[in-house]
Amino acid sequence: MLDNAKNTGKTIIDDKLVEVIKDKIKNKDSNYFSHLPQSYRDELFNYKKGARDIYANWQEPWRVFHTFFFRGIEKETVQGYLEQIGIDLLKQLDLKNDYEYHTVDFQGPSNFGSEVCWVALYPVTKESHQDSYQFYMCLKADPEAGLMAGRNVKIPAQNQMNNVNTYGEVLKTLKNLKNQICNLNNSSRNYFKFAPGMHAREWSRFYSEGIAAVNYDDLNLGDISKYDSLSKLNEHAGFSSNSRSNLTNNLFLFKSAKAGDVIFASKGVNVCVGIGIIQGEYYYQDSDGFNHRRHVKWITDKVYQYKDSLNKPFKTLFRPDTFSPTKVWDFLLSEYVRLYPELNEEFKKLLNYKVNVGTPAVIEEIEEIEEIEESVNFWWLNANPKIWSISIYNEGDSLTYTTHNENGNKRRIYKYFKELKPGDIIIGYESSPAKQIKGIFEVTRGVHKTENEEKIEFKVVEKLEVPVFWNELKHNPLLQKCEVFFNNQGNLFKLTEEEYDIIRDIIDNKNIIVEKEIQISGQKKYKFGYDEDKPFISEGRFAEIVELLKRKKNIILQGPPGSGKTFIARKIAYEIMREANDANIEMVQFHQSYSYEDFVQGLRPTESGRFDLKDGVFYTFCNRAPAHPRRPFFFII
Repeated sequence: MLDNAKNTGKTIIDDKLVEVIKDKIKNKDSNYFSHLPQSYRDELFNYKKGARDIYANWQEPWRVFHTFFFRGIEKETVQGYLEQIGIDLLKQLDLKNDYEYHTVDFQGPSNFGSEVCWVALYPVTKESHQDSYQFYMCLKADPEAGLMAGRNVKIPAQNQMNNVNTYGEVLKTLKNLKNQICNLNNSSRNYFKFAPGMHAREWSRFYSEGIAAVNYDDLNLGDISKYDSLSKLNEHAGFSSNSRSNLTNNLFLFKSAKAGDVIFASKGVNVCVGIGIIQGEYYYQDSDGFNHRRHVKWITDKVYQYKDSLNKPFKTLFRPDTFSPTKVWDFLLSEYVRLYPELNEEFKKLLNYKVNVGTPAVIEEIEEIEEIEESVNFWWLNANPKIWSISIYNEGDSLTYTTHNENGNKRRIYKYFKELKPGDIIIGYESSPAKQIKGIFEVTRGVHKTENEEKIEFKVVEKLEVPVFWNELKHNPLLQKCEVFFNNQGNLFKLTEEEYDIIRDIIDNKNIIVEKEIQISGQKKYKFGYDEDKPFISEGRFAEIVELLKRKKNIILQGPPGSGKTFIARKIAYEIMREANDANIEMVQFHQSYSYEDFVQGLRPTESGRFDLKDGVFYTFCNRAPAHPRRPFFFII
């Protein structure tokens, strides 16, 4: 309702009025919006109009008025049901080891409102449902289920959708199409990133031998060709059958990748050192530790370095794990052809793929990549947070560390400092009371003297979004011989490459999901006044609640179930953060069986018969906040 009518004091919003408002916004009519705060008008007038109509997706009145109806408890309920359906479909179709689900509610994929919602199952070997043939279920006035091709599938097979009236009919339809969908996915090409050893140190050897190989000897699995599912591999590795550990998941993907799939060899997260095609099946060769192998026809060993900036499509090229699906394959192929035109014919012939070279020049010139170090050492550095805190530094910052303490005595174990060299990797750990791994460093200068001090120099190459606790590491059976865990008196400790990989895997498991959430949600700026899905509460009252929370640090929202308390709580958090960033929000629901140990901390039995101190959700979340002192965090109970 608008408070601008003389007779009733209110005006009904209809489609005609909406069109008037659209025109006023497009024409930036200053008089029409004179009643708005200056900050709102500034954003409107500074908005750059493109060639495309900004309301191209808002042609139907339903899309405009949708936000008044699909919100609060209705929205949360639909999202909950869709997730339950996705989980059940994986179970009923016996796909839970090889497929995962994606859901879209009535908000629609473009946040403009929709008359339908849907669930899609797609292979774990694909980066997204858009890259695969999907087990698809669509809920609308006339529900459908069947085979749906993702929009990124090249020359897709015809979709096969059937009308369904019950969930039983959905299952029957999808079971009948199971072999066809699985065969289509199995016959389509997958794209993976592959790390040829730490910092690509094995790349030259793998390229010359025509192989890709990974080292997971610490799992003591031997030849894994006999394991036909991730759950069986997990069980034989000593994990729970439904574990999503990067160790077993990456290894199973490496074993399951098909001949004809493409792999991009990576160095770090922003450099591609080569492109190849997998040939033949997985095989095991007991030799030098890199025993899990695939034959590869390497197409090129030319180097591509990606530099992030405002006009780049990705924060980084690759995930920091060993072997995983990648979404940047099309972008990379285009960039390689742009920089190395002679590869275009090779890609056409070997990949049967015509590369579309994009118009934006993403990298002006490729720079020389430093020669790959033949030997990289790994270290663990204890930082006393009372003296210096890793949390206050940012990625790219340079730090120094003295080799002698304040009394002038050599630090324990001094010889380790002398062994440090540029390129070595250090795990940055904050000691008591934090007891957390908070960053990864790279040595930029070994021991050297400046005036009266002897120092080492390193830079922060990665600041962990989610710190890793000491308790998460100390009882890991694969780390029992790690020096830092049985002799922690000192500052610098040596790690083997295997120990570093194990710790790195634990770090990745905790951080990858959160970092993806940040990349997705962190792009959505938020202001209550512009929110089309805001709660039915006056802007003045909402601002008052926000200010109360800023001052008091905690508030209680009171009301009956389903009145939108959780919905409003998230909006309050968004308003303070100025972005719709769910990665900085944690939520729990208390119930009769929810204990102090679940919430804060407590002793829990382990498989070995011991009792370990386990951190609860509140304790864990609270320890994320100090790692990022410049960001607000919110906990909703």
